[in-house]
Amino acid sequence: MALALWFTGSALAHDIPADVRLTSWARVEGQQLVLLMRAPMSAMREADIPLRGPYLDMDRAAPALQVAARLWFVDRIKVSDAQGQLATPQLTHVRVSLASDVSFNDWASATQHLLQDPPLQDRDLVWQQQYLDARLVYTLPSTSAQLSIDFDAGKLGGHVLNNFRYLDQEGTERSLLLTGDAGPVAMNPGSWSAIQRFALDGVTHILSGLDHLLFIVCLVLGSRSLHSLVWTITGFTAAHALTLSLSALGYTPQGLWFAPAVEWAIAASIVWAVLDLLLWPERSQRWVLAGALGLVHGMGLSFALREALPFAGQHVGLALASFNLGVELGQMLALLLAWPLWLWMRQHPRRDILRWVVCVLIAHTAWHWMAERWEVLGKFIEAGALTQASTDALMSPWPWVLLITLAIWQLRKPTT
Repeated sequence: MALALWFTGSALAHDIPADVRLTSWARVEGQQLVLLMRAPMSAMREADIPLRGPYLDMDRAAPALQVAARLWFVDRIKVSDAQGQLATPQLTHVRVSLASDVSFNDWASATQHLLQDPPLQDRDLVWQQQYLDARLVYTLPSTSAQLSIDFDAGKLGGHVLNNFRYLDQEGTERSLLLTGDAGPVAMNPGSWSAIQRFALDGVTHILSGLDHLLFIVCLVLGSRSLHSLVWTITGFTAAHALTLSLSALGYTPQGLWFAPAVEWAIAASIVWAVLDLLLWPERSQRWVLAGALGLVHGMGLSFALREALPFAGQHVGLALASFNLGVELGQMLALLLAWPLWLWMRQHPRRDILRWVVCVLIAHTAWHWMAERWEVLGKFIEAGALTQASTDALMSPWPWVLLITLAIWQLRKPTT
C-alpha cells in the first residue's frame, strides 16, 4: 500500500494542469531584447525538482530550477527578425516567487524583483503553489529589427493563457492575451505582416463564432433568391463593419458590463431573426433587419480585435481594414457552404418542415445562450454596474430611433 500511494502521488504531481496562466514582459534595450517570464511551477513537469515531502528543498533546488527554465523558456521560446531566428538567449536570472507576489504587474518592479530582491528564505513552500521567474537576454543584430516571438506554450497545460506585454523603444506598452500555441506574434510589424496577421484573425474569428454563423444561416434561410441574399448580406456586412471599427477604436462603452451585454444581445438577435423568418417567411427587404442587427454583431466581433490592435504598431488603419476583410472572407466561405444546402431544401418536397426544424434548432440553441449570458450579465446588474449605463442609454435618442424603426418595419404588412 505504501508503494502504491508513493507511485500515485508521483503521478499526480506530474499531471498536466488544467489551467495555466503565464505573465511575460519584453523590452528592447539597445542591442538586446530582454524577456521576463513567470509561470506556475506546477506546469514544470520534466524538471526533477528536489523536495522535502511536499515542500521545496531550497538548498538543493537551484540546479533543477535552471533546468526547468531552460526546458520551458529557453528551448521553447523562439524570437525572430527579418533574417530569421535569433541565437539562443542568455539565461541570466532564475528564482522562485510566492503565489502572492505581484511584482510582475509592471516592468520596473519585475526587473527589480529578478535582479535585486533577495532569494526566498522560507523553508515551507509547497512547490505546486509557487512561481518560477526567469530573465532571458537576446542579442539583436540591429535596433530597428522587426521582431516576432513564439512562446510555444500550449504544452504547459490544458488551457494556457499568456498575458504578454511589450515595451517599445518609446516606452509605449502594448498588451495581448495569448491562448495556447498562438504562433508568432509580431512586436513591431511591418505593413505586410499586419495585413497577414489581422486578416487571418478575422477569418478565424468569424468561423469559430458559432453565434455569428447561426445568424448568417438565418439570413440565408430568409432569402428567396441569390439577388435578395446579396442585398441582405450587404446590409449585414456594412453594419457590422461600422460598429466593429468604432468599437475597436474605443468609441463604445469600456465598462466590464459591456461585453456580456453585447453577447446577450447577439443571442437575442438570433432568436429575433428566427421568429421573423417563421412568422413572415416571404418578407422582402430583409436587409433592413440584417443591417440593424448587424450593428450588434459588429460590436461582438470587435472584442477580439480590440485586444490585438495595440500590436498593429503604426498600422492601425491597415489592421482594421485587414480584420474586416478577413471577417468577410470567412463569411463568404460560410455562405458558399450554406447556400447549396438551402437550394437543396427549397427543392425538397417537405421543404417547409425542414425549414421549421432548422429554425427550431437554431432558436433553441440561441435561447440557451440567452439564459447563460443573462446569468453573467445579471451579476453586473446586481452590483449596480448597469445603473448609470442604462440611464445614459435611455437619455440618448439613437437606441429609441433604432427600436422604433425596427418595430415599424417588423409590424408592417410584409411585401412579396
